[in-house]
Amino acid sequence: MNEGTTVRPARRTVIGAFADAGDARHAIESAQLHGFDGGEIAIAGARARDADADQERDRPDQRVAGYVGRRVAVGAAAGVVAGSIVGACAAALFLAFGDSTGAAIGSLIMGAFLGGTLGGLWNAYRTVGTNADAWQATFHESGAGLFGVTVGCRSEKDVDRAAAVLSEAGSERIVVIDGRGRQVERTT
Repeated sequence: MNEGTTVRPARRTVIGAFADAGDARHAIESAQLHGFDGGEIAIAGARARDADADQERDRPDQRVAGYVGRRVAVGAAAGVVAGSIVGACAAALFLAFGDSTGAAIGSLIMGAFLGGTLGGLWNAYRTVGTNADAWQATFHESGAGLFGVTVGCRSEKDVDRAAAVLSEAGSERIVVIDGRGRQVERTT
């Protein structure tokens, strides 16, 4: 069997409890941005079960499209600003060395265009590149209770990193479970 495709069970699972679906979504995004693979991240709890049972597809898909669209627009706007600054610096160099005004204007336009494009693409990548199942479930209607975001960890270093990521994302409680399903006391 190819070692690269073998699924290795997690030695420990870190669970963060979130009252708000948006906070759970942010935790999933943060965990992936901090190096956890989408297959190591899942959701659990009553609200996760409600989200899985929700047969509605149109409204959650509309929420996803709106969320991603807003993130792309923010990235594009930040990129336009950054690109315009770089373009203005290039334009100033063109003008300082006596080149044409057209080159300076072209630098401004290209800086804004490239910055906006790259900023929008970067935020789209950061948003859409997340674990589709767990992340998408946070857009479904769900009842009362907590969203549990779980991160499978193979080492104690991963446990510490996952706990820090979930805590920074606003988890109300962090629990570590060992491979036998028992809660593990953490010393920090």
